[in-house]
Amino acid sequence: MTEDTLLYLLHVLGFAGFLWLGYYALTRGARGSTATLTGAAAVVTACFFFSGGLTWALHGAPATGAVSRLTWWTDVAPIPIWLHLSMSLTPRAAAARWRRPAVLVGYAGGAVLVLLGTVGDLLRDYSGRGHGPVGEAGPLYPLYVVYLFVCVGGAVVSFITLNRAAAPPPGPAVTAEKPLVVCQLSCDTLMASGRVFGQRVKKGLTNH
Repeated sequence: MTEDTLLYLLHVLGFAGFLWLGYYALTRGARGSTATLTGAAAVVTACFFFSGGLTWALHGAPATGAVSRLTWWTDVAPIPIWLHLSMSLTPRAAAARWRRPAVLVGYAGGAVLVLLGTVGDLLRDYSGRGHGPVGEAGPLYPLYVVYLFVCVGGAVVSFITLNRAAAPPPGPAVTAEKPLVVCQLSCDTLMASGRVFGQRVKKGLTNH
C-alpha cells in the first residue's frame, strides 16, 4: 500500500470521525459556548479531511485546480478555531488579558490567508505555471507554514496545560472539576489532524 493510499484512507477516516464528533458535540453537548466551539472545530476539521480526500481522489484531473482553490479555506479555518478552543478550556489563558487579542489575531490572520489563497496564486499555484503540480506551494506558502506552527503550537501548549491542571491529586478519589474526557479527546484529535497538516505542509514545501 502506497503512502498516497494510506493518506487517502486517513482522510476518509478523519472525515467520518470528526463529523461524528461535531454532530455529537452540537446535538448532545451542554449547549454552552464550549460545546458549540468544540462542535464547530470538529465540523470544520471534518471539512479539512473531506477536501483533502477529494483532492487525493482527483489525482491531478483538470478540475484539481478549481477544487483546490474552492476548498483552500478548509486548510486554514480549523487552525484558529482549535486555538480559540484551547484557550477557552485553559483557565489561565481564559482569564488572561491577552487571550481576546490573541484569538482575534488568529482569526484575522486566517481570514487574510484564506483570501490570499483563494483569489490568487500567491499561496498555492492553481494555474500550474510553476514547476510543481497544480495546487502546490506558491511563493508565499511559507507564510502559511509559520501561521500554522504558531497557532498549533499555542493550542498544543494550552491543551497540555489543561491536561496537567485537570489531573486529580493523589489520594482518595474526588470528582474532577475539569472536563478530563473533553481535554483528552481534544488533545488526541488535535494531534491527529496535526499529523495530516504536517504531511500536507511537507509535501507543499518539497515542491516549493
